[in-house]
Amino acid sequence: MGQSAAIDGYAGYRVRNAEYPGLIRVAGSKTNGILYDNVSEKDLKVLDLFEGSIYTRRLLNVVCADGSETKAWVYVIAEHHRDILTNECWDLEEFLADGFSSFMKGYVIGRKDVFSS
Repeated sequence: MGQSAAIDGYAGYRVRNAEYPGLIRVAGSKTNGILYDNVSEKDLKVLDLFEGSIYTRRLLNVVCADGSETKAWVYVIAEHHRDILTNECWDLEEFLADGFSSFMKGYVIGRKDVFSS
């Protein structure tokens, strides 16, 4: 189970023609998310395959809901793929209401052979 956390200096925008977001560095921004612990190296390799080449994994400072800070692996849009983002801020609630089912079918279930071991 994860805990609420935030990353300062990054914003989430919708990826063009997709339901999912991409994070990019934007001064003064803050992005909320979920921090998971006990993620193994094997898990990270699977996530690397799933996220693909448009994302890069970075070790960033994360602020937990209780105010404590830690470092965590975060997938952000690789600088040379920044143009795939729209100007539309990505919204988790909207995604859960309107895009989650399509995302699961197209990007998770439809690609499970790519990242399953």
